[in-house]
Amino acid sequence: MLSGAGAAGTAIVRLLQAAGATQIVVYDSHGVLHPGRDGLAGEKRWLAGHTQPGSPDTSLGQALDGADVFIGVSAAGVLAEQGGPR
Repeated sequence: MLSGAGAAGTAIVRLLQAAGATQIVVYDSHGVLHPGRDGLAGEKRWLAGHTQPGSPDTSLGQALDGADVFIGVSAAGVLAEQGGPR
């Protein structure tokens, strides 16, 4: 999963896909990207159409629970710690 849907996030997704990754979910400051989300343009529209659509009701923190890898390239905020140490 990736947080940050700008130029860096798009470049990282393209590199991961070129390396064979297929299960990539992308979040921006408004939530998960998916083809049915209104107001997507440019890179975000491309990402929504070329990555796994996550559930619109799943927060970034909730999605981390099942993620194998987290890549954060967002300048929009801070990922708050969920629960205690793992």
